[in-house]
Amino acid sequence: MSRFDTLQQWLHWQQSLHPDAIDLGLERVRSVSERLLSGSKPSFPVIIIAGTNGKGSTLSMMARIYRHQGYRTGSFTSPHLFRYNERICFNGKAVNDDQLCLAFEAVEQAREGVSLTYFEFSMLAALWLFGKNDVDIGLFEVGLGGRLDAVNILDADLAVVTTVDLDHQDWLGQDRERIGTEKAGIFRPSQRAVCGDPFPPESVVEAARSMGVRLYTQDQDFALAPRPDGGWEWRCSNPDYRFGLALPEQFPRHQRQNLSTALMSVVLMNQVLPLSMPAEVWSLQDIDQALPAGRFERTAHSPEVILDVAHNVQAVASLLEKIKKLEERRTLAVFSVLSDKDYRAMIALMAEVVDKWFISTVRSDRATSCEDICEALEAQHCHWQCFGSIFEAYQSAVSEAAPCDRVVVFGSFYTVAEVKYGPSLHRLY
Repeated sequence: MSRFDTLQQWLHWQQSLHPDAIDLGLERVRSVSERLLSGSKPSFPVIIIAGTNGKGSTLSMMARIYRHQGYRTGSFTSPHLFRYNERICFNGKAVNDDQLCLAFEAVEQAREGVSLTYFEFSMLAALWLFGKNDVDIGLFEVGLGGRLDAVNILDADLAVVTTVDLDHQDWLGQDRERIGTEKAGIFRPSQRAVCGDPFPPESVVEAARSMGVRLYTQDQDFALAPRPDGGWEWRCSNPDYRFGLALPEQFPRHQRQNLSTALMSVVLMNQVLPLSMPAEVWSLQDIDQALPAGRFERTAHSPEVILDVAHNVQAVASLLEKIKKLEERRTLAVFSVLSDKDYRAMIALMAEVVDKWFISTVRSDRATSCEDICEALEAQHCHWQCFGSIFEAYQSAVSEAAPCDRVVVFGSFYTVAEVKYGPSLHRLY
């Protein structure tokens, strides 16, 4: 008999199961996994994607390429934007409630009293469901760091590090070198790995060298570059591949970097999952559809509304770069952020293009208070207004905006989710 009847009951219970929301370490999860899989390894090849930013986009691009080739894909990502089900997908579609409840019951039976965090429960559920659904490839996004993240109980057939920058410093370290060490923890001796960061920390390079890992690095071993005719060409030197790509005219630089990383990854997995190379497979003219929601997503044009889950300094710098390439407009920002983020630096960056800020606190125990955000805005001599909820802030911004203005919503998954799906959203479910 199942412990609970509904997905919402399972999720509420999981949130109280472990005393800490984050508990880095592999021993507990590995012991449950061994019982869950009867001691065997996954029956499918595994790609693990770590990094500060770009993990979700890179994973989605890989999954789309594999689906174009007829392979059955299983994708595990976090956090979700609207419904928990988004975290586990088969062939690009979120699993249903019944599948999740079956998976949770399987994990509960294998748990045997071991305490698991909310994230660990979800990762093990994905692992069980991928096996039951006979996926051809399992794509796993690291939740935090890499070395001690629950996903790292798996020995990846290919390890991918997208970018390395400052985020979660309380857990991962105060500089890029220490954070790079944590990200490189997903490497395995004598395996291959891809780094999408053109300037990786020495710690990533040294980790690969010390384990005999062949590391393929963006702009050194592979690159996506413009062609004289106005198109784009992706190439790598070993193995030797070169082909053209038709990309949308405004496809942003950081997404070109993510696409290049995804292409290097699937090429390296070609012996395991062979890919044909007709031009139509690689043109990816509908590449925008491969991106997860909330990544520089335009939802309206008069005024222009842009949603972006940028929630750390590197991501906000990329958001700023994209906005500066657009037509200059009066810009209103809807902003809120979690307390472990460097919101002062984020505000200082965006103050260059934002004319007025509409702020609130996100619905999370880790929310930064309006008072703290206001203090940071005052320091940058910004014009701002505070509201009781994110949705109220958004409504006010849209009401004040002229048809030719721009509204940018950013700072957190929570911030974007409440605007995209409305004030009644319950992100737990």
